[in-house]
Amino acid sequence: MTNCTSAKATGWLVGAAMAIAATFSASAADLPTRKDAPAPVAVPQGCDFFEAELISYLCGRTAFVGVSGQGYNLTNRFSAPVPGGVFNRTNQTRQAIEGGVVSITPWEGFRITVGDEAFQYKNSLTRQTVPNVGPAPLPTTTTASGSQAGWLHVGAEYTLWDRTNVYGRFITNIVGEVEHFQGGGPYQARDLQLIGWNSGYKYTLGGSGFSINYFGNTLFQHFDNPNETRLSSYSRLLLANDVWGVGVGPRLQTVNELGHAAGTNIGWSDTSLGGEALLQPFRMTQITFLKDITLDGYYVHSIGQAGLVPKWNGTASAYEYGGSARFNIRF
Repeated sequence: MTNCTSAKATGWLVGAAMAIAATFSASAADLPTRKDAPAPVAVPQGCDFFEAELISYLCGRTAFVGVSGQGYNLTNRFSAPVPGGVFNRTNQTRQAIEGGVVSITPWEGFRITVGDEAFQYKNSLTRQTVPNVGPAPLPTTTTASGSQAGWLHVGAEYTLWDRTNVYGRFITNIVGEVEHFQGGGPYQARDLQLIGWNSGYKYTLGGSGFSINYFGNTLFQHFDNPNETRLSSYSRLLLANDVWGVGVGPRLQTVNELGHAAGTNIGWSDTSLGGEALLQPFRMTQITFLKDITLDGYYVHSIGQAGLVPKWNGTASAYEYGGSARFNIRF
């Protein structure tokens, strides 16, 4: 009797265990497998300052302090026949400009910038008349040099269009700026107003870590003294390694005179071509203050006539080079 009762109890236990196992098996069949589980969401790392500067993306809740330096050298040569000989003139203008800027982007797509600059200059004018007969006279040279305050400027930039598709990322920003010239001399009250746009484009080259990046800046400029209006632009096309933060490529600059006051002796256009490099040298470090620093440098030389010197005033050649550093921060 006891054996029979034990056998029945054992049968009930086995049956219950099998029923529980079947229930859990059915429930497990309804659960998502590891393959079907959603991928983990990447934690945002904030603004990529290298990419932002490549294509003029205005990262929200960021700011930077920038310092810059620029050099410019213009050489104008003029030659004309005079009675008994030939008159030659060479005019050289050298300028060095230093500037600083503070910029804040309180929210994505809107930036405010305040800056100041000063410059040093040195002008030299050499004149001589070479007679048709007899020894050539020694040239006569006069020089002038000095330093003075430059423009104090306030500007704003706003993103009108920011789109990403299979062809890349496209950005268009409208730009406006007013500048007050603090120096004296013949160009006192030479204030300047600017309005225009920035254009950016980025195309990623698959999974190579490289990308092609275009940036263009186009501005209408109006000077108060003398009354003058220009259309200026510069464009660059950089091949960038987005992993290491290095971009290099050509740079093109143009200036076109749209109108000026009567009696102003000036040419109508000039073009310069050269190269540019943009770097984030400490990008791979973990030091917050250093890793977000970006450096930019360029060099261009005139193509044909330069410096808006009139063609009837001889030939002109110019080169320009500059560099800047941005100390970027997040807040």
